[in-house]
Amino acid sequence: SSKEQRMYFIYPKTNGKNGVASCGVTSAASCEYSEMKSRLHPSIDTESTDLNVYDSLGLVALPVKCCTCRDKQYFHFDRATVVKSVDTLSGIWGTHLEADARIGMAYSAERINGGGLTIQAQLIPSRTTETKKIILSNKRLSAYF
Repeated sequence: SSKEQRMYFIYPKTNGKNGVASCGVTSAASCEYSEMKSRLHPSIDTESTDLNVYDSLGLVALPVKCCTCRDKQYFHFDRATVVKSVDTLSGIWGTHLEADARIGMAYSAERINGGGLTIQAQLIPSRTTETKKIILSNKRLSAYF
């Protein structure tokens, strides 16, 4: 993270969970160690260097191995650790994904078979993984467009 001036290392622990080392880029002695609250999905490609950091949202997108219908799993991080999984952006609930840095919200949208639209929303900077779901029928959608 260039904004935090830190590098994050995720590693397996003997208790089956994942640890996070958050280290300052100017001194290796400035590492903070913590345990991830959410588990890494087994499909995370731990050998790939194809990750993305979105500092304005405190997000990191970790690469996912082939054949899981998505290519990244998103996590929210702060200065010390990886705080939570942002499933809304990871393609778990929808096919159209977007994040709004102005208000710190993640959205996914998916067309419902037979008509209508499902929208999932998740607050990114929060420590909660709670999401809100909105279902719009074709009838309601047609009233707006």
